[in-house]
Amino acid sequence: MDFIFYELEFSKHKSMDGEYIDLSKKLLDTKNNYIFTFGSIPIGIYIPYYFENDFFNKDIFNLLNKDLTIRNNRGDISGKVDINKLSNCYKKYINNNTKYNKTGCRVKKDDFIKYEFCNDYKCSIINNTRKHYLKDKTLYDKTLKPLVKKINKTLYKFFDVQEKDNLFQYFTEAIINKNTRAAIHKDNRNKTELSAIIQLTENKNLISSNLNLPDYNISIELISNKSLLIFNLKDTRHANDPINELLLKDRISVVFYNK
Repeated sequence: MDFIFYELEFSKHKSMDGEYIDLSKKLLDTKNNYIFTFGSIPIGIYIPYYFENDFFNKDIFNLLNKDLTIRNNRGDISGKVDINKLSNCYKKYINNNTKYNKTGCRVKKDDFIKYEFCNDYKCSIINNTRKHYLKDKTLYDKTLKPLVKKINKTLYKFFDVQEKDNLFQYFTEAIINKNTRAAIHKDNRNKTELSAIIQLTENKNLISSNLNLPDYNISIELISNKSLLIFNLKDTRHANDPINELLLKDRISVVFYNK
C-alpha cells in the first residue's frame, strides 16, 4: 500500500470552537493514502478505501444502535446552544437572561439552573465499565473484535504505541454518535493524542461525510463503511462539513480513543 506524506501547515482559523464550518472545497483526493506529518513528525494516517465490501454486517449495526441515548453534556461538539436542538425539559430555561460559557455551547448554572446543559447529542459510550457492555460483554466482544483487531493492526504498524491484549487493546473506549454533525472542537480530555474514526451507514444514499481541520485548511472525506482515519484529535480542532439533513439520521460515526 502506497502513501503520500502530507506536511500540515498550521494557520489559526478565525472560526471559534462550537461553530460550524464548510471546508468541502479543500477535500483531499481519495485516490491517495496519506501519512500526515507536522514538523516531519507523523500525527495521522488516512486510508480512504480501507475496509472491504460487506465488512460491516447486520450484527455490527444492530450492536452500535443498541444503547444510544440523548445526552446534554457534550460541550463544543454539539454546537452553540439552540433552543430548537434542546430537549423539551431544557427549553424553559432559555431566555434573554440565560448565561452561557465562553463558546456559547453550554448553559451555565445559577439559582434557577442546577445543571449545565448543551444541545441534544445522540450517542453511546463503550468501555469495560459501562453497564450495557458488562451486561452483554460476550456479544460486544464477539461482534466488535474483528473491527478492533483490524484497526489496531494498522495502528501498530504506523505508530510506536504499546500493544494490549483485550477488546479495545490500545484504545480504551469508543463513542458511537448517531444523527449528529460535529461543530468545531478538540478531544482535549483524552489521555493520549491518537484516535481512530470511521463513518458507517446502512443507507446506501449516504456515501460520505467530511471531517475538516479548520486550522490546517483541509477536509478529509470519510467514505461510509470504507475509510479509516487515525489522527491526533486531542490537540487538533476538527468538525464536520455540512451533511444532508435527510441522510443525517442514518449516519453513525465511531471514534476509538483513550480515556
